Amino acid sequence: MADQVQSFAVTIPPGTPKATPLVTPLTFPPRIVDEIEIQVPPGPRGEVGFQLGASGGQVIPVTVGQFIVTDNEVIHWPVEHQLDNGAWQLIAYNTGAQPHTLTVRFLVRLLPDPAAGLGLVPLPSALL
Repeated sequence: MADQVQSFAVTIPPGTPKATPLVTPLTFPPRIVDEIEIQVPPGPRGEVGFQLGASGGQVIPVTVGQFIVTDNEVIHWPVEHQLDNGAWQLIAYNTGAQPHTLTVRFLVRLLPDPAAGLGLVPLPSALL
């Protein structure tokens, strides 16, 4: 279960072509992503499309070249086994005449501490 929220508001300027979309870093410390929430306010009417990516490559949706296009919707995606390095990107276009702001939230939790659970490790007697 998530114990932190990383939130980003990204404004996509009007006239941003699909062929050369805006790429915005969504950077946070390394965390396990439990859910992704994206708020698309009313107004885009099919003129705004977006993807989530990393290192310039597309992650969501999984079909390369496909964009998510919606209007007046809050999308909730419970996810597993996604990037945990905190180096996400929003890749978006806006073919309309008005700017549109999308809010992207990552519901995350801390990475497990690799040292946790080791307990006490006895020292060799030669070191005593």
